[in-house]
Amino acid sequence: MRIVFFGNNWIGWQISQWLQGQGDEIVALVLHPSNRSKYREEIIESAGVDPEFIFDGSKLRDPVTLKAIQETGPDIGVSAAFGYILNTECLNIIPSGCVNVHSSLLPYNRGAYPNVWSIVDRTPSGVTLHYMDDGVDTGDIVAQREIKVEPVDTGASLYRKLEFASVELFKENWKSLQEGCTHRTSQRGKSGTFHRV
Repeated sequence: MRIVFFGNNWIGWQISQWLQGQGDEIVALVLHPSNRSKYREEIIESAGVDPEFIFDGSKLRDPVTLKAIQETGPDIGVSAAFGYILNTECLNIIPSGCVNVHSSLLPYNRGAYPNVWSIVDRTPSGVTLHYMDDGVDTGDIVAQREIKVEPVDTGASLYRKLEFASVELFKENWKSLQEGCTHRTSQRGKSGTFHRV
């Protein structure tokens, strides 16, 4: 498949690297600006995208940027640890939609720092693969995995467990996403928790 990849951090690096190994083509790469990005160079190297097809994630509301991404001809979008909201205009340029891997057991802990809030609020912890809509982590769920919070866990140790689980959950479900045969569970009407940066 032709992928527009929205990525950051170790999760973004691992998933972009794995996708290239599957024979899929990342045709456009959307990254955080340099001062807000982590593992930027590793993601660029693993994705193998020409510099002209690397876009600034802070400019996704710019019609010129959206047109340039659309012209790369993506089939599907993949988001991994990406910190910008994809609005309706952005999502509409991707024919098969965009999937996101989020480090919480949605609908709990939508938004920022879900690893910390699972400990503070004693809410369930886990990882979720879901389709994106114009909300924040509110789209239809494809797959989830609960991760137990141990008494000794800190925000850092739980974060690392969630990173590994996120990558594995994505790998396990990618073939179904490619084939368009995923089961989607709506989050509409489900109460949850949300935290801003």
